[in-house]
Amino acid sequence: MTESATSHPPDHPEPQAELLCLKKIIQVLMDRSERSTRAVDSDYGSFQRTIMLEGQVRLRTAALEGALKKNEKMTRALRESEARLRGLVSQSLVGIVLIEDGKFGYSNAKFDDIFGYSARGVRDLEPLEVAAECDRESVAAKIAERLNGATDQLSYPSRRPTARAAGTSSTACARTVTSWISSVTAA
Repeated sequence: MTESATSHPPDHPEPQAELLCLKKIIQVLMDRSERSTRAVDSDYGSFQRTIMLEGQVRLRTAALEGALKKNEKMTRALRESEARLRGLVSQSLVGIVLIEDGKFGYSNAKFDDIFGYSARGVRDLEPLEVAAECDRESVAAKIAERLNGATDQLSYPSRRPTARAAGTSSTACARTVTSWISSVTAA
């Protein structure tokens, strides 16, 4: 009986080999099933990511549009403020000049008149060019003090190309990071 229990019919392979073959078939089927599931997850995942990204893009676009409107509003307010300041400065009884990067960037009509230059001519000048030659060294030191914030005001004699210029003095009265404003009165 032991012989018949351990012997296999001639048309059936050994049970271990058959079991191994069945395991391989199952593994192949499982791999196919997982691949097809991943493909579905992948398509669905792509779809879901696309929907999420569209939502993020909409939110960011809305935020950017809001920031742009705010920026345009501030720019408009700044232009209006500059126009009011220029209107005030142009009607001043004293000469006023804006100095940017070591050059005259703006001058009002009174400043141009006091020094006898055109507005374009003033923009070609540097601040030291309107100081009396003998005072340029001290004027340069005073301008440096003013730009460094060591003083709020400075005064120095200036020269004019016309005969009306004698005794003119300059007084710097305000400063920003890259520029400062000077007001000039004829003595």
